[in-house]
Amino acid sequence: MEKLYFLSFSHVFRDSLIDNTQNHAVELLLTWLTFYPGVLNRNNQPYAINGDLVKDMEKGKQDVPKPIKIAVQTNPQISADARIQFKEFLSCEISPQKEADLYYRLWKLIDASDIAPDLVAEWKHEFNAHHFDKFLADVFLYAVVQDAPTHRGRKKEFAEKKTGDIVVRDIEYLNSMLKELAYLEPIKKPDEIAPEEHAYIAEVLLAYGSHLNNTYHSKNELPEDMQNDLENRRDDFYAAETVRIQGSSALGASDEAEFGILKEEIFSNVRDAYMAARNDDGYNRMLRVMERADTVTCVKSVLARTNWVGSGERRGVCHMLAGEKRLPWVVSDNE
Repeated sequence: MEKLYFLSFSHVFRDSLIDNTQNHAVELLLTWLTFYPGVLNRNNQPYAINGDLVKDMEKGKQDVPKPIKIAVQTNPQISADARIQFKEFLSCEISPQKEADLYYRLWKLIDASDIAPDLVAEWKHEFNAHHFDKFLADVFLYAVVQDAPTHRGRKKEFAEKKTGDIVVRDIEYLNSMLKELAYLEPIKKPDEIAPEEHAYIAEVLLAYGSHLNNTYHSKNELPEDMQNDLENRRDDFYAAETVRIQGSSALGASDEAEFGILKEEIFSNVRDAYMAARNDDGYNRMLRVMERADTVTCVKSVLARTNWVGSGERRGVCHMLAGEKRLPWVVSDNE
């Protein structure tokens, strides 16, 4: 499992942001550190935290620039300012719906790292006191000054293996890794529908409408039995979200490549049931696809080799596909 250093911190941080584009997290986390005295490049200019630097860091060609690390270690003003920065990030940059998962994943990194027990105890005290800005700032400052691993992540390790023995060595690596993976803590479903749910919820509402010959714009407009049904759909979505976010993090696949493989395999397995239900109303079409998802056997993704992917998770993936318009429950005659 990946350990705590700057890039592993930034990957977890990025996934919690409202704007989670690739470079944005690194720019947020490092740019403010370039404004302190002594943080200069070889041309005596402030560092430009741009796409080229991020690309080199992602490839393991470059770590956090040494002047930034030195400034973090020696300038007490940075420690004081860091809490202010993270308080601002919490109020403006981090999605409230993803904040709990941010903390969960950071603690996973902390637990996987060799960090002095007294320092971890200090972080736990801050966290338990709900001083989340201080907790994030202190963990970040620790991560910045850690040396990046020479070889990052499972995917890079696979890529560097020779073709002659890649199959045997990959299997050995996967088996050892899977034995260490922890149980995933389910992401708690919020009482109110979160913004990231809107796409698939809109599809479910269309499905209910086509079944009941009505139009629904929100959960509160639905009959009681359909409201209960919608909550079951939301349970499935968050089961899939748990695998997407926490499973990907546990495997060291911050780009969610393995979840993408899983999603494509589920799509290919339910597509025939989806097409066979073309003449059904949207709700019954959804049910037929979910029945098929219940029986799917997934084998291609590393995630499928864990015990994390059950019926609920597969049904949740189908809702994600519906939200992406790859499995729209209601199809017009000209589609």
